Amino acid sequence: QERKMIREESEVDDIDKILDEAQQTLNQFVAEAQKNLMLVQQVSLKAIAAIQQKKQILDKLEQDYDKTHKKLETVHFPKHVTLNVGGQSFATSLTNLQKFPTSFFGRMFSGEWSLQPDSDGRYFIDRSPRYFEHIVQFLRGSELRLTDEDEVEEVRKEAEYYGLDELILALNASSSTTLSSIKTQTPINNQVEQEEEGRGSILTRSHMKFLCDWHRGKTVPSQWKLLYKSSRDGLGPKQFHSKVDGNRPTFCIIKSDKGWIFGGYTNVDWGYKQ
Repeated sequence: QERKMIREESEVDDIDKILDEAQQTLNQFVAEAQKNLMLVQQVSLKAIAAIQQKKQILDKLEQDYDKTHKKLETVHFPKHVTLNVGGQSFATSLTNLQKFPTSFFGRMFSGEWSLQPDSDGRYFIDRSPRYFEHIVQFLRGSELRLTDEDEVEEVRKEAEYYGLDELILALNASSSTTLSSIKTQTPINNQVEQEEEGRGSILTRSHMKFLCDWHRGKTVPSQWKLLYKSSRDGLGPKQFHSKVDGNRPTFCIIKSDKGWIFGGYTNVDWGYKQ
């Protein structure tokens, strides 16, 4: 009986030991679970804060959109607009000013700018009025009569400032000082564009000068040759490579529908295969 009691006590001790180990394991598990729960809570709080912040941004954007939308709905320009260019008044129709959406005037009278006329109902443009009459005549579709090359160059500078690519094309394509107006009822990307050998109809003289400077004088526009033009040769890789392969170096110039100009340069033949 004494041996039996000793054996039972030993078994009880073993059970207590097992229970203690189980309790320790359980405590560790609970502590680890609490730790993980705290981490999940911290991550959740950060995620909630980020979501709330993004929601605030989206709410702000929605409010700005609503304000802009309401503003555009309430913007009404008169059919006949008077511009105050450097202190001198010029009058033309709103239709003429909105004729080229990506130009200075197209953006000015799109409703996106905060415009307030002066006490005389004129819209101010801080620019010299000296050659502005030619700009207005072009917008009206009238013929431009320029006296000499210096005046042609000055009008070209004004056209570049006002983003009138169509006028720049007309100036570049003309060999005389009498410049007939080109069709201006539709934006440039819908027209049959005039082009000058070597640069096409996208690049202006300022663009060409920039490319020459960037290329460190290694080439001049008189040496350029127009290899490919999508509106002339067809849009597609087959048409492109049939015209361009075997020629280098090349500039590749692209104009988007909204008037942005992109480009790249390579000294590698487009037809090269490693």
